[in-house]
Amino acid sequence: MDQLQSELDRQLRPFMGRSRFWVAFSGGVDSTVLLHATAACLALWPQTQRPELRAVHINHGLQSQADSWQQACVDFCQTLNIPCDTVSVSISGSRQGLEKMAREARYQAFEALVESNELLLLGHHQDDQVETFFIRLLRGSGPMGLSGMPPFRDLGRGQLLRPLLTQRRQQLKDYAHHAGLEWQEDPSNDDVRFTRNFLRHKLMPVLAEYWPDYAGRLSRVMGLQRDAAQLLSEYLSEDLAALLNREGGLDLRGLAGYSSQRQRALLRQFALQFAGVNLQVAQLEQLCQQMLASEPDAQPEMQIAGHRFLRFQQCLFCLPMTAGVVEPQLLPWSLNDKLSLPAGGSLLLRREGHFRPQGQLEVSFRQGGERCQLPGRNGRHKLKKLLQDWGVPPWLRENVPLIYCDGELAAVADLAVCQPFYVADPKQGLTVVWHRH
Repeated sequence: MDQLQSELDRQLRPFMGRSRFWVAFSGGVDSTVLLHATAACLALWPQTQRPELRAVHINHGLQSQADSWQQACVDFCQTLNIPCDTVSVSISGSRQGLEKMAREARYQAFEALVESNELLLLGHHQDDQVETFFIRLLRGSGPMGLSGMPPFRDLGRGQLLRPLLTQRRQQLKDYAHHAGLEWQEDPSNDDVRFTRNFLRHKLMPVLAEYWPDYAGRLSRVMGLQRDAAQLLSEYLSEDLAALLNREGGLDLRGLAGYSSQRQRALLRQFALQFAGVNLQVAQLEQLCQQMLASEPDAQPEMQIAGHRFLRFQQCLFCLPMTAGVVEPQLLPWSLNDKLSLPAGGSLLLRREGHFRPQGQLEVSFRQGGERCQLPGRNGRHKLKKLLQDWGVPPWLRENVPLIYCDGELAAVADLAVCQPFYVADPKQGLTVVWHRH
């Protein structure tokens, strides 16, 4: 008991001073131990650096006892004087897909709940990690998948931590018995028709007969895979940066110069960097087929994990499904300030350039009918046509920041400066820098 609590305290102390810790509390032995031990750890911390501790119970509604389990969780939290939030989610589908759908619904609920400077604690332990390893191994995963569940990662506006990954399931049960804790048993955990349960009840006991320390051995393997995946990611990030244009598009003509193995690895890295998704083998093959093998003038599109992957002018782009058009508005801007934009990204001005602002500086977005006279060219040109000529992707055109001086269009982001505000000597002007992401 002391060993588990000591290890938990070591894992939590780097997050001392966070505004709140959430514990994902199902009522099973793992989360019951996590909640109890976390409360014990925090009680020993200085009050000024002690986060508020709350539990959150996700009611999947998949068992007839679901509501009684929820009440049992609320009652247990009351005995510890810990607030407990309850969230109900709706799930329907085939038996084999229930595990995945329940997990996705859970994490969506967690993301909606956890705020900035807050931390979600999950009760996954070493045996869970080993089961995850075998599930991914049998799916044909590579180094990243075989590295197991990450101990720590971002979760929406906050982060999540799995502080019990070094503990075996039996250690958690020993703690629970020693502390006199009661927990809920989910009968579906014995149903070997579910992949994880089959591994737990059928495969792991056989491994334990011959290799009693199999969990520790496989944990070391996962650590090596994690190191390999991190090193590969660093190399691929350097290659990827050289292939990205300023709109965040992946140059497919440049990608074609690499071997097929490297192309696939870079597409995986692109999806991970822009969508936060580790592509499955079938998804990767489909992406290669549609984006690399289509006719040059085709504009194929795929939807993966809430993102659109689409090709435009021989570049691959990744956009969130929720991406929209910025409503027309005027944003005041000071020469010395960095301006955050409503659709993401920012604007700032740097010394030396061809832009010489005059009067009150404001930023807005396309409403239609805007015109700009470019330096060295006659007449005023329609902004719509200029954006097309410059190859700005269609979905980005409405969100291009337009810079006005005393109500007159002065510059189009970092794409062009209008003639009245253009200065030939860069030492007399400024440069507009538009960070698109």
